[in-house]
Amino acid sequence: MSLRNRRLFNCRSCGHNMRLGATECGSCYQPAPQINRLPLPLLLGLPLAALVAVAMWASAH
Repeated sequence: MSLRNRRLFNCRSCGHNMRLGATECGSCYQPAPQINRLPLPLLLGLPLAALVAVAMWASAH
């Protein structure tokens, strides 16, 4: 099962499990949390880029 098809987020209103990238809950149609709307590469890439930057900064000092 791909990461995109997994239900990683819960609706804040009704608790329904939501897929990554969904814009609204499939059960109660409330808007999804903003973090759920980010594209997968951005969601996974930003923390990784931050870790690399910190490691590079630490090795320079």
